[in-house]
Amino acid sequence: MDEDPRLRRIAREVFLGALAARPEALPPWVLDRLTTLIVEQDVSAGQRIFSAGDPVEFVYFLRGGRVQMVCPARPSWTFEGRAILGVQDVLLDRAHTRTAIAASDLHLLAVPADAWAELLEDSFELTRASIIGATTAVALLEEQVGWTDATMDPPSAHLARLPERRLNRVERLSVLIDVPILSRVGV
Repeated sequence: MDEDPRLRRIAREVFLGALAARPEALPPWVLDRLTTLIVEQDVSAGQRIFSAGDPVEFVYFLRGGRVQMVCPARPSWTFEGRAILGVQDVLLDRAHTRTAIAASDLHLLAVPADAWAELLEDSFELTRASIIGATTAVALLEEQVGWTDATMDPPSAHLARLPERRLNRVERLSVLIDVPILSRVGV
């Protein structure tokens, strides 16, 4: 690729910053580290990105296009536009549970899974942004299909009550303890 490395880096930073609900909340060092970890991959329509049962090697950032997530005996999922693939499998330390197939030509940004997990441990701001992004996506899905258990708060209810100010270490740990998907992560 003959593209200017500075322009490529700027494009990566802009894209990654746009994934956050509040990009200004991410410290510059987080974007800096992320942009140095990225491996760019072009994938043709119909090509497999990863298979169910494979160990997780990368977290994939979808810049546009469509991906089918297929699992036998379960409905397929379609991710379209901006999305992150494989992050739940990384957090749960498990093999992929679905096969990802490009439904259109794609240009993916891939971050090694172990580096992504380390970055989440190093940056509370990135972890918070990831959790808010995930709960927002779940909330949007729940709006489409309807919330089925009226006795439970929506997943984003707890995080929405966080103050806008910077939390101290004890407050950060308190927040993380309450997030089920992070319950197995060490301090």
